[in-house]
Amino acid sequence: MQLVLVRHGKAEDPAARPSDLERELTSTGRSTVKGMAKGLRLCVSGKVVIWTSPLPRARQTADILANAFAVKKIREHDAIAAGDLE
Repeated sequence: MQLVLVRHGKAEDPAARPSDLERELTSTGRSTVKGMAKGLRLCVSGKVVIWTSPLPRARQTADILANAFAVKKIREHDAIAAGDLE
């Protein structure tokens, strides 16, 4: 089994939204994640399961990864956004 932890791509400036919880990926962030996903495909094998927080920037990153790995279902976990690692 392999475990790969991925941080979301570059997000909007905090001042761009009323709340940090609403920030989305920038176009640069999307492009970087797409490139990273191509690289990950070279070294990640077997079944891929994607977990994400429900925050927009994290979900957008997960969507790009899911597309690259043909993952149909992404598992959202509120605890990830809350920092609850238990």
